[in-house]
Amino acid sequence: MLQIMEVYDEDMKLYGPEFISQSWIMGISIAASMLSMDEDYSDKTIGNWSAVDYMGNNVTVSTISTNGSFMGVFGKTADISHWNIGGDKYAGLVSFFDKNTTRQIIGTLKID
Repeated sequence: MLQIMEVYDEDMKLYGPEFISQSWIMGISIAASMLSMDEDYSDKTIGNWSAVDYMGNNVTVSTISTNGSFMGVFGKTADISHWNIGGDKYAGLVSFFDKNTTRQIIGTLKID
């Protein structure tokens, strides 16, 4: 899943890209736990790694276990990331692809 968003709210812009990205990731984690088939499901981060976007910035990617989650039908793990792609535009990615493909998506995604 790829989501492109633009921040219009002036107050939200004041928080900066780090806060905006962390808020998006938190929202995805909450949604996954609410839609879980496992009553004990919570954020099951099993690792983090980095990719480089087209501007040369590091993007943190969190790998989560999808066992017990509605996302489990797509694979055993998902890579989640959210980053600024220029100006007030952001990309959010939930990837079930392999690490190389996910890295290529992050490295080449550019919106003019």
